[in-house]
This record gives sequence, structure tokens and C-alpha cells, in this order.
Amino acid sequence: FGLAANKASGPILIVVTAAAKAALALAAWLVILGGMGAAERLIRGPSRVVTYLVDSAYWVYLVHLPVALIMAALLREWSAPGLVKMVAVIALVMAVVLTIYEGARGVLGRRR
Repeated sequence: FGLAANKASGPILIVVTAAAKAALALAAWLVILGGMGAAERLIRGPSRVVTYLVDSAYWVYLVHLPVALIMAALLREWSAPGLVKMVAVIALVMAVVLTIYEGARGVLGRRR
């Protein structure tokens, strides 16, 4: 997996790797665009939940990483499967971050 593996990889492996990366990039864009199209079709009118999540999105973006690291460290010794741990960390991080957001919103007031 070091430099020796890269030198011995050959041109076929380079082409296959480039094709795989291009396919993954295309798939990511198709999922993003498909999700946007589905949201545009399915979300017809204003929704309180969607409005709340949109308003809190930047806060969640700014604060989630340290909270996620702390939660992952706290659950490190838990002997559950990795997928269960991941779902638990995501749920706990969202709960903590949105609770802090709600508290900050209550102290700072709402937008006009």
C-alpha cells in the first residue's frame, strides 16, 4: 500500500481506479439532484419541521463536529455493533445540538 504498490500498479489499474472515481462522483451528483427533485415534489407547502431544520442547519454544521467526537469517545467502550453505535451517535448529536440551538434561540430571540 506504499510507494512500491503504486509503482507496480500498472496502467490498467490506473484506468480502472479513475473510472471508479468518476462513477462514484456521478452517483453522488445523481443522488443529490434526485434528492432535490424529490424534495421539490414532496414538500408542497410550508412545514414547521422543515423550516426549523433549515433555520438550524448552519448551527448544526458549526457545532456538530466537537459534539460528535465527544459522543463517540463516550460510547467507545460500548460493545454494540458499529452500525448501532453510529446511529446512536447521530441521534445523540442531533438531540444535543438542537437542544443547544433551541436554548440559544430562546436567549437571543427570534428573527423578525
